[in-house]
Order: sequence, then C-alpha cells, then structure tokens
Amino acid sequence: MPEASESTGVLASRLPMPRRIQTEMNSRIVLPVIAAALLTFGCNRQHAADQPDRGQQSSNSADQQQDGNNKARTTGEKIGETAREAEIRTRGEREKIKQGAIDLAAKTKVAAEGVVEGWRAGNLTDINTATRERLVQTGLSEAEANNVIAHRPYQSKQELVDRKVISAASYRGIQDQVAVRHK
Repeated sequence: MPEASESTGVLASRLPMPRRIQTEMNSRIVLPVIAAALLTFGCNRQHAADQPDRGQQSSNSADQQQDGNNKARTTGEKIGETAREAEIRTRGEREKIKQGAIDLAAKTKVAAEGVVEGWRAGNLTDINTATRERLVQTGLSEAEANNVIAHRPYQSKQELVDRKVISAASYRGIQDQVAVRHK
C-alpha cells in the first residue's frame, strides 16, 4: 500500500484505474479535441469558399495597385497644372517686386552716400570760423592760414582761389577738408 505522505498525483498514477473511469476521462479529453478540429476545419472550408482563388486574388490586388497608381498620377498632374497656373498668374507681381527691390537698392545707396557726406561735412573745417591752428591742420602753411583769416567772410570755398587767397595747388590739397557754413 502506498504511503499517505505521497502527493495525490503520484498516488493516482500508481493505482490501477477501472475501465469505466478511463473511458470517461478519455471522452472528456478526446471529445473537445474532435470538436475543435471540426470547427476549425469547417471554418476553413467556409472561409475558403467565401474567398476567390489565389489567381483571382492576385489579379484583384494588381488591379487595385494600378488604380492607386493612376489616382496618384492624376493627382500629381493636377498639382503640376495648378503650380504652372500660379506661376503664370504671379509673373507680373514678381516683376514688380524685382523692380521695387532694384529701386530700393538704388535709394539705399544714395542715402548711404548722403550719410557719409553728412558725416564728412560734420568733420569739415569752416573757413569762416576756424582758428589759425585748425587751418594749419588741414594742410595750409601759417602764412596761407593768416591770409584766409584776413580775407573773411567767404560765400563758398571756391572763393579762396577766385580771390587769390591761396594757390590752386594748395586749394586742391584742402578742398575735401574745408567748407563754408551759412548761418
């Protein structure tokens, strides 16, 4: 007789089973397996009957792919046409923008030249008010600086040469450094 301390599973495997219990256990296992097999087989047969054969399926897939390619091509052509139409419609506006940019560049250049000219004018020596030392710093000799001061006032810097206050050569050396400011 087996010991009581053994597990139930071990006990069951060592004891002989009556034939009726074995048949019941087999039917509990076998019947669900057979039922599952029938359902699976039946579903596959029905599913296979619902679907077209592989050749038909492959043909349908190719047709669907071709339809997709045609739609994509048509859409691409429509987008291309729209882009061409937009390019044609905006051509005039683009030319106006280009011309405006050229005009703006020219005006900017003139403005920059005016700023430089104004900056230089701010640093120019006024021949009507400059001291002798300041006139000498422009490049005149002390004698020429004294002569400029003696013949003041001037209406333009060109009068230095016209009135023979300094020589034409001396004037060319200082003409970019002097100015006459009118108050």
